[in-house]
Amino acid sequence: MGKLLKWVVIVVIALIALVVAAALAVVAFVDPNDYREDIAAVVERNTGRSLAIDGDIELSFFPRLGLAVNDVALADAPGFGEEPFAEVGRVTLGVGLSSLISGEPRLDTITLEGLRLRLIRNADGEANWEQFTPPAQKAAAGQVVPVSLTPVQQDGAAPALPAMVRNARLDGVEVSDARISYRDEGAGTAFAVEPLNLSLEDVRFGAPVPLEADWQASLGEGVSLAGELAATLQVDDALREATVTGIALDLTASGDGVPAGEQTVTVSGEARADLAGGTYRIPELSVAGAGAELHGNAEVRTTDQGPVAAASLNVPAVSPREVMDALDMAVPETRDPDVLKRLEASTELRYSGGTLRADPLNLTLDDTTVKGTASVSDFADPAIAFDLSTESLNVDRYLPPASEGGQQAGTPGGAAAKGAGEIPVDTLRALNLDGRLAVGQLTVSGLKLSDVEVVVRAADGKLRVHPLNAALYGGNYQGDVRVDATGEEPRVQVDERLSGVSAGPLLTDMAGFERLLGTASLSLQASTAGRQTDALIKALQGQARFEFTDGAVKGINIAQMLREAVARFRGGSVGDAGGERRTDFSSLTGTVQIDGGMLRNQDLQAKTPLLRLDGDGDVNLVSREMDYNLTVNVVSSLEGQGGDELAALKRVPVPLRFHGPLTGPSVELAVGEALQRAAQGRVKEKVDEKKAEVKTKAKEEIEKKVGDRLKGLFGD
Repeated sequence: MGKLLKWVVIVVIALIALVVAAALAVVAFVDPNDYREDIAAVVERNTGRSLAIDGDIELSFFPRLGLAVNDVALADAPGFGEEPFAEVGRVTLGVGLSSLISGEPRLDTITLEGLRLRLIRNADGEANWEQFTPPAQKAAAGQVVPVSLTPVQQDGAAPALPAMVRNARLDGVEVSDARISYRDEGAGTAFAVEPLNLSLEDVRFGAPVPLEADWQASLGEGVSLAGELAATLQVDDALREATVTGIALDLTASGDGVPAGEQTVTVSGEARADLAGGTYRIPELSVAGAGAELHGNAEVRTTDQGPVAAASLNVPAVSPREVMDALDMAVPETRDPDVLKRLEASTELRYSGGTLRADPLNLTLDDTTVKGTASVSDFADPAIAFDLSTESLNVDRYLPPASEGGQQAGTPGGAAAKGAGEIPVDTLRALNLDGRLAVGQLTVSGLKLSDVEVVVRAADGKLRVHPLNAALYGGNYQGDVRVDATGEEPRVQVDERLSGVSAGPLLTDMAGFERLLGTASLSLQASTAGRQTDALIKALQGQARFEFTDGAVKGINIAQMLREAVARFRGGSVGDAGGERRTDFSSLTGTVQIDGGMLRNQDLQAKTPLLRLDGDGDVNLVSREMDYNLTVNVVSSLEGQGGDELAALKRVPVPLRFHGPLTGPSVELAVGEALQRAAQGRVKEKVDEKKAEVKTKAKEEIEKKVGDRLKGLFGD
């Protein structure tokens, strides 16, 4: 046995000596640089691209089998320029001889120094990384047939790896000082990542592989993006499952185009891939930045009909004011300083067949919670649909504070009245929308509405808001608004109705107008064309009708004005009637013709216990002036103070004129002229009465004389 062992040792030593001698001979007498052209030919035969090795090829054998290649460049595809697609300064690779003999090869760390990768997508949408095509595989018509870099078995599963490959270990991968550039010639965008450093440790199948990377990217326009990534990778030896755990990604954007000059986003989580089943999951995901966080999970499955995806996203409560401050954004001034302090959101997303749907969708801003669903289809030409509802929404809390003069945007004399608004024509023409919004209690522009329902549809440049319903101030509102942006100038049509509304609170809340009370019913049918507010007002055409019942006009007492005017005309005075100045009426009706921003009314009628009023005149919405005439007729008078004065005007029409700015017109009451006409009328009446009296007496005397004579002629 001892002799046998001795000879075995001798044989093994001899074999090792022979292998070492052979290796030394190869290193001494074989120059790998002699095979540059052969290597380049193999590469071109398999990729269709030329390979240039300008540096030395270094080969080492003992104690490890090693290879180093310097200054290698791979040409780009035809039509993408003369610069190489990829080049590298130095590549090294080594493997232990003993591990090769054992059938479990262990490779040294692969190093790539000075990698340069140039990615281009041309104006036709073709990419240079898709053009690896052996000449023999080019189609007769000149089409490019990409080479599959991953062999696939006939059943669609990844092929089984040889045992030597499954058992192989790689000490690591080191990529240093790499540069990757990208240019999209069709979109006109470009960016570059430089430097990029990456390292993998103890690479092998079925075991966790630590990954670390850092980079600096130039995104253009003075914006750069620095990143650091740490994670652990694992791929099973059947190439069926892959996982990425412990993801820790830090991204820092800086530059003039970045809010506050610099912003950092951190991402953590894990990802899992079922390569055999075509399912990819992110069971945990957290994103944080600018004081806000996003948490969620996602899953993507590949099917014959395309990818199917699902995700759950949640934004915990955050202060919008703090986020805007972190982003160096000006926090808008609001009428309520306590708004924009709390925002949170959550949704379940589904993607299938080209449609992304959020159902349910929950959004809370301060004390308003919006719930519902939303979807987007055909992202190239987005079609948006939504169905949202909320119990309460106060829009006015988020509007800018009122100006010193008390005017607010959207009220008479505010920004909207000065032509600041403009219809977004381009947006309307591209809009494809079908949505519904329901609000239980809504406050907007001072108005308080309930049971609000708004349905919006837009397509092919046409927008319609209908039905548009709301309950307000004891009555209800119905509207139908249409905008047609298909022509050179957009056209707007409105058909609106108010019925049974308490006018006092409505006008007070809407425009701060507190002078008109009563139950109101109004209708408006109008159309206009233009892009800006001024043009829309000038082109306004249509008609309106109004009816107020059991109401009053506050701030003016027409009966008292008449009494005072009569007293002054007579040289006397009337004492203060006391109480609130107002004119009560049982009805106030009329129609309005709208022509080019001019409102014309010719049939106003009002009835009060003492008066009847008829009116006609114009209101110019462009110049915001009015010229309106009322005719006041006294139909009754009150006993006591002022009764005689009103009695003097009975059946005497009195002109009452309003003219000047809408916000403060002048009022002229022509009582003197009316009384003079009345006096002249009474003088004429007395003359006529005297004439009639004389005629009557003359007639009576003639009749008497004739009678006496007849008696004398015929006797008693």
